[in-house]
Amino acid sequence: MNWQRIGAHDYAVPGIGRVYRHDGGPQDGKWFWSCLLYNPPGSGVATHGVAPARDQAMAAVRRAHDALQPAGGEMPQRN
Repeated sequence: MNWQRIGAHDYAVPGIGRVYRHDGGPQDGKWFWSCLLYNPPGSGVATHGVAPARDQAMAAVRRAHDALQPAGGEMPQRN
């Protein structure tokens, strides 16, 4: 994943996920993460959590993204 720094304590992979420090400071010891999977047209799933370190939060986004992928790599069609 290609992480982009978007703030002092804020990183994102556009369209996939984000990790950031609560209150933006290193003193609280919590990194919040979220992961999205869009299933066009207009629907999606999301998951989120908290990790004690940035690298652990980024790894959680990777695992969540992999787990949210449909079997066979193709998005199901909506009727």
